[in-house]
Amino acid sequence: MTPETAQPVTTEYFQTAMAALDVQPPVAVAVSGGADSMALLLLCRDWLRRSSDSGWADGLLALTVDHGLRRNSAAEAQRVAGWCADLGIAHRILQWADDKPTSSIQAAARQKRYALLEAACAERGIGDLLLAHQREDQAETLLLNLMRGSGVHGLAAMQPLSKRGKLRFVRPLLDVPKSDLYATLRAAGQDWIEDPSNHDSHYARVRMRTLYRHLRDEGMPPERLTATAAHMQRARAAIDHYTDELLSKAAIVGDAGVAWLDPARLSAAPEEVGLRAIARLITAIGAQRYTPRLSRLESLYQWLCAQPVTGGKTLSGCQLIPHKGRILILREMASIGPDLRLAPGQSGRWDARFDVALGRETASLCAGQAYFSVRAVGEVGLQQIRAMQTARPAANLPVAALRVMPGIWRGDALLAVPDLCYRHPAAAILQRAVTLDFAPRHPVFCKPLNNGNDRA
Repeated sequence: MTPETAQPVTTEYFQTAMAALDVQPPVAVAVSGGADSMALLLLCRDWLRRSSDSGWADGLLALTVDHGLRRNSAAEAQRVAGWCADLGIAHRILQWADDKPTSSIQAAARQKRYALLEAACAERGIGDLLLAHQREDQAETLLLNLMRGSGVHGLAAMQPLSKRGKLRFVRPLLDVPKSDLYATLRAAGQDWIEDPSNHDSHYARVRMRTLYRHLRDEGMPPERLTATAAHMQRARAAIDHYTDELLSKAAIVGDAGVAWLDPARLSAAPEEVGLRAIARLITAIGAQRYTPRLSRLESLYQWLCAQPVTGGKTLSGCQLIPHKGRILILREMASIGPDLRLAPGQSGRWDARFDVALGRETASLCAGQAYFSVRAVGEVGLQQIRAMQTARPAANLPVAALRVMPGIWRGDALLAVPDLCYRHPAAAILQRAVTLDFAPRHPVFCKPLNNGNDRA
C-alpha cells in the first residue's frame, strides 16, 4: 500500500482484532516511541475507552526500555514519557543497567528487553503484553528465517499470540501495513521518533527491508510473504498437535526439571515431529528463550536415532545422558542461573524454570541468616544428603541428575530438596512451608492459544 492510499486503522478494526485474540485489561504496551508502537498505544487507548467505563486508564500501562546503547536513548525515553502523560496513560521506563556485550548486540538487547518487560508485567499482575509488529516486520522475519535455513516453525514467522510462562505476547497488527500506522498517527496529530538504527545496513533486518523492496518490484509484495507465513502457521499447528501426541508417549517430564525420553519411540515418529519434540524438551529443560538452531537439532536427532545410543551430548544448557535404555535430559550445571535469595514469606523464580515460595513460618529456621538461598544441590549438597541418609531412594537417577536439582540452603547447609523428599532433620517445617514448581518459560506440551483457552 502506498502512502497515497494508506488509511488510518479504525477503532472497529482494532476492536475486532483484540476480541479475536481474547485480550482483556489490564494490558501493557511496549512503546519505543517509534511510529508502530505509538500507533498501537493510541489504538489501545481508544479500544479501552470504548470497551471500559471512566476507569479505562487503570487498564493500560506503557513500558519503554532504555537500552542505553545510543547517546539519545534516555532523552527519547523521557520524550515518550511526556507523550504518555499528555495522553493520560501510565508509563514506566525500564533501564538496561548491566554491562553491554561487545558482539551480537541486537540479540542481547532483544533478550534483555523481553526480560525487563516480563518482569514489569509480573510486578503489576498484567497478563497481556501488546507488541507493535506489523505486516512488513512479518515479511522481514520470514525472509530472515528463510536465509537461516529455518524449517516450518521458523517460516511461520511471528505468531499473533504466544506465551512465555504466565505472560501472553499479543501482536494485533501483523496484518496491518506500516503506511496505515503512519496514517493513524497523522490523523491523531501524534508525533513519533525515528530510530536511526532502522536505516543502518550493518543490521541484517535492515538489509532484509532492502531485499523485500526488490521482491515487491518482482511481484512479491509483503502481503504475499505474510500469506506464506500464515500457511506455515497452519502447518505448524498440525505438527504441534502430533508433537504433543509423541511426547505424551515417548517422554516423562519430572517435577525436578528432568526428562526421560524413549529414543525408540522418537525414531519411529516422522522426522519433523521428532525434531519438534527434541526442541520442546531442550528449550524447557535448558531454560531457553528460543529453540536451538535447526542444524544442531538435526545433529542431535541423528545421534538419538542411532542404535544403541552411546556417549552423551550437551546442547543449549542441557545434558543428554543414555541411562537404562532411555535418554535422561537434565540441566547442565555450568549453565544454571545465579542463586535466588528469599526471606521468609517471599517468592521468586530460580534458573528461569522454577517458581519458589517460602512460607512466613520458615522464619524460625533463619538462625541469624536474613534469607535462604535456592541453588543446585551440587557435590556439597550430595555429601550432606549421604551423611543424613534420609532422602527418598533415587536409584533411577544418576548422580549428574541429583547434582542439578534445586535445593533450599541456609548458608552452607542444605535444608531441603523438595523433589527428593529430603529435608534436614532440624528443618521438618519445610515440608509444608516451601512451594517449588517446575514452570519453564516454554512448556513441553503446547495447546492452542485462542478464545481464552490459554488462560487456565
